[in-house]
Amino acid sequence: MQDNESLFQEYQLTLQELGSAATSNERRRQLLEYLPRFDSISSPEFLCNVLLSESSDLSVIMFSLAKLEACIMKELPLGESQNRRRLFQTVFHLSQSFEATGKPGCTVQKLMSIAASITRHSDDADAAEYFNKLFELIGCKESRSFALKFLQISIEEFVESDRCRTLPYERLQHMKMFGIQQASRFYGAVIGLMSQNLQPFLMCSYPAKSTPTGLNIASVLTQFMAVLKSTGNRYADVVKQNFDEFTSELSCLSTLVKAVDADSLLEGHCLHLIYMLAFVGLQLTVQPIDEACFGISELAVNCLQQLSERQWSKKSVEDSEMVEFLTAVFSTVETTPHSLDVPHFHCALRLLHQYAVYFYAKQMDCIATFHAFFHSQLICTLKLQQAATCRMFCDCWASMLESVVLRMEIDSHKCGIQETSYLPEGFCRAFGSTLLGKLVNFEAAYEENEPTDSVELFDSGSLPGCCLEILALLARVDMDSQWQVVTAEYDRIAEAMDSRDVAHILTEMRQFRYILKAMCGFASLFHSGNYKRYFEMCHAFFKNHCELTVLFTRTFFCKPTSTLGIFEEPIALAMAMVLLCFQAYAHWLSNFYAEAQQSGNRNEEVSLLVSTSLNAVTTVLRDAQASVPLTRAAVLTLRSILLTVRPHIFVLSMNGVQNLYQQSIDGRYRCLPDDVQRVLYVSLANYLILPWYNAVGDEQEWAQRRPMYQQLVRSILSDYFALVETEQVTPCDIGARIITKATPLVVALLESIENESTVTKRACYDVIRPLGKGTLSLLPLYTKNLNCAQSLLLLLSHLLRTLITQFGVDFTKQLSSTLLTVCNSCEFSGSLCSGNDKTVSVLECFISVLSTIVVQTSRKFSCLLSEVITLAIGPLFNVLCMSDMEEVKRSYYELLGKIVSARWRHYLPTLSSALNAAEEEELRTFVAIFCGGIITEEAETAKAAIAQLNLLNTKHSFYTREAFLHAFYDEFVSILFMALIDREHDILLDDICDTLALVACPDLARFCSNRLPAMIETNCGLSREQALELCGRLLNCKEVPTFSVTLKGVVHDTIFCRLLNSVTTA
Repeated sequence: MQDNESLFQEYQLTLQELGSAATSNERRRQLLEYLPRFDSISSPEFLCNVLLSESSDLSVIMFSLAKLEACIMKELPLGESQNRRRLFQTVFHLSQSFEATGKPGCTVQKLMSIAASITRHSDDADAAEYFNKLFELIGCKESRSFALKFLQISIEEFVESDRCRTLPYERLQHMKMFGIQQASRFYGAVIGLMSQNLQPFLMCSYPAKSTPTGLNIASVLTQFMAVLKSTGNRYADVVKQNFDEFTSELSCLSTLVKAVDADSLLEGHCLHLIYMLAFVGLQLTVQPIDEACFGISELAVNCLQQLSERQWSKKSVEDSEMVEFLTAVFSTVETTPHSLDVPHFHCALRLLHQYAVYFYAKQMDCIATFHAFFHSQLICTLKLQQAATCRMFCDCWASMLESVVLRMEIDSHKCGIQETSYLPEGFCRAFGSTLLGKLVNFEAAYEENEPTDSVELFDSGSLPGCCLEILALLARVDMDSQWQVVTAEYDRIAEAMDSRDVAHILTEMRQFRYILKAMCGFASLFHSGNYKRYFEMCHAFFKNHCELTVLFTRTFFCKPTSTLGIFEEPIALAMAMVLLCFQAYAHWLSNFYAEAQQSGNRNEEVSLLVSTSLNAVTTVLRDAQASVPLTRAAVLTLRSILLTVRPHIFVLSMNGVQNLYQQSIDGRYRCLPDDVQRVLYVSLANYLILPWYNAVGDEQEWAQRRPMYQQLVRSILSDYFALVETEQVTPCDIGARIITKATPLVVALLESIENESTVTKRACYDVIRPLGKGTLSLLPLYTKNLNCAQSLLLLLSHLLRTLITQFGVDFTKQLSSTLLTVCNSCEFSGSLCSGNDKTVSVLECFISVLSTIVVQTSRKFSCLLSEVITLAIGPLFNVLCMSDMEEVKRSYYELLGKIVSARWRHYLPTLSSALNAAEEEELRTFVAIFCGGIITEEAETAKAAIAQLNLLNTKHSFYTREAFLHAFYDEFVSILFMALIDREHDILLDDICDTLALVACPDLARFCSNRLPAMIETNCGLSREQALELCGRLLNCKEVPTFSVTLKGVVHDTIFCRLLNSVTTA
């Protein structure tokens, strides 16, 4: 006895010293080495004594709880029923003691979790008795709070926790269903308890045993609020008196509502009670409301938010009356507009946001009954003032309208569906008008936060951006009404520009910009499918827009900017949007131009639109003092017009466009920001080498265009051409600056023609050719500078990807040899192990170049594969092994998959005897690398490795080839199955099970009778009988989905049997 007491004290002192902040790291290591000495005496009884001791501090308690859980979990698989009951009673009473003595909540919850886990391992009778005991405790007011916490944790343990290796798979699923049944039972009981305390305020008791006449959520809420008004502070007194009890009950309900089946959830109108408690805080018609009432209301709202995670059927939505509840919540906004900007109203918006899909699941069939709801939304739009509330409201309605659009798209693909009104008549027009009216109010507050060089139509994080997003969604529901609303405002502002009131003009100018942004947001809705339907109204708008563009250009850009005064900046911003409007509708202009060309009609009209936009663009670009946002808008519009409309010689003959080319060649635009320069130069260059539509032979005017293209490219890349063509050594710092500046422009030029015709690529190659060999010669000189190396490799990868056919085999072979030499350099490979962003980019470029070579289908390039393989499985693999660059590794596995796919005829012949030794060794290396990735890499990287193997199987039947079956089958299956058995998470569970299904299903009998049983017996320590019994479940699973689902149960039970056997042996 004295020895046990001294050991007990030693255990406590050791743990206290271990958890002390004053203990040094060296001393802590010594104590950790000493801890195994206590394993022999760590029985549940000993640990419970430690936990009950008043001298045990938190560190001792937490460590002992962990040991107690491990000790009990080890006994559970083989424990007898009597022993489980004894353990449960011990832990249960211990948790009661902790709760009563005020021990930290985390320790109480841990004990409850252990007790619930013991119950989950019990038979049905014991588990039922356990829940019956909880039921009794909940019925007693003194123990209710403790019992509700216990119930909450128990339901989470039974229903939500799927990872339990100490129960067979079928038993685990059975106990999950048992937990759902118990949740349904307790759900009604908890509702009943709350109903008793709130009886004076209710129409009936809940759960309602019989449904009174007229019992629905609207009548319930009306009666409830009437009683609250008539009884003064009585409701608040009841809530304060039972606050702790209500808090425990609602916290428990938030867990129960996620587990209860839908029928039980709606039975007896139980949700009414939660709705009523939530309703108190979601509206402010009863004043004043005590803070305790708000606290309870927030817990009720949390229950409703938990409900949003459930999968509701349309019938369930109707029965739950959630739509009517939300309608009632918003029905009070007209009488209490002051409530819109309080935090409690945010909860109502969040609920509406979460239930948007369910709202429209029901609302579509009874649109006429919800006019009050939509009217309240218009009131909200008009009255909202605070930025946070406005943004939340916009997010909410964006979700609502996306649900409507989804429903419209689904209906459009159904046969026999009559045209439906998806929103009340007139709602879209009124909603759009109200939103448009708020834009000018938001502008003054948010203009200063708008990026001065932004070219986006709207920033989705700003309030104006949110409003414009909703306008675009409204247009998808009712295009005609929104177009009329916006164009009417456009016309009004255009006429108001004659005002002499400066402040008025500035205000209108701000509003005008947002009108144009709204028009740009509508542009995506004009496509070839509805071109004729909307042509006239769009054409009418652009005739007016052209007139306004000419007015802006002549009035403000043909005179010195010094005369504009305070109008300069707003005019420049407005003009930018005028131009961007042409850019947004470039696809419509393209359709217009194509139709005019084919029909011969309206050529003058389309020419006027194109020439007006291009004249405005060139006027802006000719102005040396134009602001950056305006210049950027002009360049983007130019790109869209040139590359979308392409009216060829007509454009090139314009004086403004000719001057634009000449100024670019003369270096006029080198002062522009780099990204603007790239867009401008690429647009101008591509217009000279991309084929013109509807032009044949000499009409393409290649003889005039190619020399101009060469002149333009040589000019804009003059410094880089000089660097690669000079025979003198350029200082590294100067060369580095030239390389890093030129590379993005060369890459942009190449990317823009990557998918174009051969004639375009040939024209580019004739000019770019010197850069290929020159860049290749620069690469070894700049290996110490990762910035330059990354730029050069990026350029080479795009050069090869776009023009590999033009550069040919010799250049490509020289490139791969250079890469192999560079990668074998100790200095270079050492710098690649740092793992920074530049290293990642360099390796990505390496892999991109190799991938481009591998995917070439021409036989001329097949001779390069051996060098690529040497580089991929040699130095490149070694570099990746020493790093943790997961994104690069995923690209690397894609490269390996492409290599095997390119050489599949060599690696996967019909007969395995046809595979020579060298090819077999290469394939073995590839499979080993893939398997190593599955076992050792992070989850996403392992998924990439699995995906590539499955892709090979899809393309080339990899898993059924004789070469795979003969050399790799057993090892591959073993690696995958053991990865499932030894996993610490379920992230790869579906991927690996599906892969094993693909491997096994072609020859299921052999897999289930021989391969898998032998593997389970050898690697998992199961008996032959156990292995055969488990594998026998798979024999009838001949389809991949069925096999995969069944295999998950087999894996779970294999883990369980292995644990059981280890406990038995011990």
